[in-house]
Amino acid sequence: MGDLRFDSERDEFSRPESPKTDLTGMLITWGLVSNRQQAEYVMIGLAVVIALIAFFVYRSSTG
Repeated sequence: MGDLRFDSERDEFSRPESPKTDLTGMLITWGLVSNRQQAEYVMIGLAVVIALIAFFVYRSSTG
């Protein structure tokens, strides 16, 4: 049992290496934002705008 070795140098629980793996990384590579925090703020803002548009479309179609 003393001969057991792990040759993995990578950390299994680290962040993805490629910035293109998620939407925040794509916003950074497209040059729309400069870091992940700004990308998250942009996505939150888009979610709020989409929710407001959906609300107004729903209200106008039922009323």
